[in-house]
Amino acid sequence: MRPGALAIAALVVALPACDHPEPGPAAGEQAAAASRALRSGDFAKAKEHARRALDRKPGVVEHRIALAMAEAALGNEARARRHYRKAEAALGRAEGPDGVDDHAMVLALLGHPERAKRVLKQGAESFPDDKPLGSLAADADPFIHDLRKGRFALPRPSSATPREAATSE
Repeated sequence: MRPGALAIAALVVALPACDHPEPGPAAGEQAAAASRALRSGDFAKAKEHARRALDRKPGVVEHRIALAMAEAALGNEARARRHYRKAEAALGRAEGPDGVDDHAMVLALLGHPERAKRVLKQGAESFPDDKPLGSLAADADPFIHDLRKGRFALPRPSSATPREAATSE
């Protein structure tokens, strides 16, 4: 699958199956419900569940990204941008290849495609053994184009500990 062809259905894997320490049944159940609602196009329900997951486990940046996606889909651009900025701040501190594509995605969604491309390129250089990241960096334009057209790429499951997102509103 080409990097730009990632679809919203991937959230089903990204949120509930993260390799993070178990965030507890309440946050995990809310994250799973948010991913199902995003996949089915019920963005109001996705927002509600993502908000609950974020309230229960504010350090999981993927919860903030899901909330931002739901807000954007509902036309709440200011709220979406605020959540994307908070996710971007947390991802800017992330270590390892798992945070690189998430960081690039958020930058692109914030309207910074060139910065997103630089993050991907630097990530691919820093983690040459990560083939999916290398492929994404080599052909970033379709990935960014899809994001700008509303076809969201989503965080892939992380093998690291939760990346801390800003917790204040």
